[in-house]
Amino acid sequence: MMDLQAIREEIDAIDRELTDLFVRRMQLSAKVAGYKRETGMKVFDPAREAAILDRIAERAGEPLGEYARQFYQTLFEVSRAYQTELIGDK
Repeated sequence: MMDLQAIREEIDAIDRELTDLFVRRMQLSAKVAGYKRETGMKVFDPAREAAILDRIAERAGEPLGEYARQFYQTLFEVSRAYQTELIGDK
């Protein structure tokens, strides 16, 4: 059995990876914002987002599917806010 400190160190390592992935994702989100600005597309595409959330929940499986859905909903909200800021949409 792992001790608590070892578990926390592993969580910290995962958090570093998640942060790096978050930065990469937001950099790509900025590129998407540029495309949407140039083409006049709306930032929010509810049908696409719903389909992605369903796919993520299914991939995570039980019992974590709903938690994965919540995690990604928050990530999508942050991404939309960033895109909106970059586009200058009010």
